[in-house]
Amino acid sequence: MIPAAGLAFASLGAILAFNRGGVFIHGMTDARLVCMVAGILPAAHFHKWRDSKFMFPVVAYGLCMVPALFVTRSWQISLFGHPGVYSGSVLTFLLCAMGLLIAEQLEEGRDLVRNTILAAGSATVLVCLAQRAVGFDPFRIGTFDGRAVGFLGSPIDIGALLVVLLTFAPLGLPIYAAGLWAAASRGAWVAALVALTPRRFRVAAFVLATVVGISCMYLRPTNSDAGRVLIWNNAPLSLMGSGPATFNLTFPRGIFVPSEGILNPAHAHNSVIDTLSTKGVFGLMGLLALLWAPELAGLWTICMFNPVSFEVTFIACVLAGLSRSPK
Repeated sequence: MIPAAGLAFASLGAILAFNRGGVFIHGMTDARLVCMVAGILPAAHFHKWRDSKFMFPVVAYGLCMVPALFVTRSWQISLFGHPGVYSGSVLTFLLCAMGLLIAEQLEEGRDLVRNTILAAGSATVLVCLAQRAVGFDPFRIGTFDGRAVGFLGSPIDIGALLVVLLTFAPLGLPIYAAGLWAAASRGAWVAALVALTPRRFRVAAFVLATVVGISCMYLRPTNSDAGRVLIWNNAPLSLMGSGPATFNLTFPRGIFVPSEGILNPAHAHNSVIDTLSTKGVFGLMGLLALLWAPELAGLWTICMFNPVSFEVTFIACVLAGLSRSPK
């Protein structure tokens, strides 16, 4: 039961350790990272490693990340991520991979981990509904701009979390749909349709949603979408990439958007473009290998339009592993 208890603790901390910062903080608090490491380490130590069905996409992505490390603009950022953000680094990849592989091979305690994640997600929805109802966020001790941010600190991250939960617990549609409404994340609404698609059609639904979503953005951009398209058009793409998590080190300075000011994005707001920029063509090959697991297609859909924080990806990996663990 030690691996299950460790995963449950890591997952609980990843969801409920709230973020005290700006509304659009895409990252995690140090408290979340501590919870995740403290849970993963004992789970890995007491875990009996065996051949995994997920080994191919995990190893493929890990190996495809290596070439970008040799040309990285910053070893520190590539290995550990930006302080307070971490997403896209080697550290986040290793923790997500360990969560996936450990969860997949749990022989006991599966229900403990799954129920812990679903309970934490439901608690987050209740906080989101309260934020939307009263127009005030008690956890941030400040004014509320109309979009629920829950414990994660961002409506986009809340939307992504609920899409992940829908993938593995579609019977929770009413409560998760209420959370999606409170967060008002458009990308999450599209991704939710992919998450609810039957598993064998989910990758095809991901491709369709991606094509339709990008086409709509170019045909009729809003102020927010215009900034996103500018990022895509100015993203520095290269064969080898600039190193994991280094997008903001290479993005051109001085690009101005009336609705957002000077752009200095930490992420390309699109997983494929971000990967091509930071991990190059080899990294993109590894990213596509991850679609071998259709359980993650809902998550990748929202990643095509928004930066999604590391803790949400971790939860998706743990649930994907649980879905294939021994019955």
